[in-house]
Amino acid sequence: AYAIHRQTRALEPAAPAPPGEHGTPIARTVTEVAPDDPPPPPIDAPAAALPDDAAAGSAATGVDPVGPVGPVGPRLPDAGTAPVASDVTVEVSPAQGSRVDFGDGRWIDVPPDDRRLTRALDREVMVRVQNPCCEEQARTVRPGAPVARFNLRFRAANVIVLCPATFEGTPWEVSVKIDGMPAQIGERANVFFGDSLVGDKVARIEFVTSSAAAALRKEWTQKQTVHAGETIEVPCEPPR
Repeated sequence: AYAIHRQTRALEPAAPAPPGEHGTPIARTVTEVAPDDPPPPPIDAPAAALPDDAAAGSAATGVDPVGPVGPVGPRLPDAGTAPVASDVTVEVSPAQGSRVDFGDGRWIDVPPDDRRLTRALDREVMVRVQNPCCEEQARTVRPGAPVARFNLRFRAANVIVLCPATFEGTPWEVSVKIDGMPAQIGERANVFFGDSLVGDKVARIEFVTSSAAAALRKEWTQKQTVHAGETIEVPCEPPR
């Protein structure tokens, strides 16, 4: 019975609106305010940052995610060029006694007959050449370069003239010239080779003595073969 009563009440008409001043029902107007549309973004607004997973995906695939505002397509890695080794020939003069270092600290003797050494290089190196008779030389050599020629300059030879303070028991004084240059008794004097291609030469040694004894006033010349870079002692041998 209660359920029937509730259904009956639901079907009853709604009560009329209260009358106005003249008995006319007043209409109620409901106004709804719609939310404003969001404003458009500024023209120069910076592009939104990519999520971490998107950036990671672009790095993995090599595709530029920027799209039409930047380069599109895979980013090709720079292709490195593997160095290619090529033979380099070193020619040395004088060859006898010379040796070559191709930048690795290993000294290799130069064949005296061929005068050449060949090594495969894949980069430029500092080549050094040594010889006891000559001044050391060094030069940068690159792969594929023509024959690298080393013409070594001879070191000076050293001559030490030795003379006694007396001759046959009589004091004397001796002055010396070597190849026309004054030298001191008992001291080292240089003999130069200039641009000579030969590391041997004959040095000319001139002696002049003075003494109270007329018999010891002498002048004579001795010749001595000297070698580049070597030291030799030469005793004075006055004529009797």
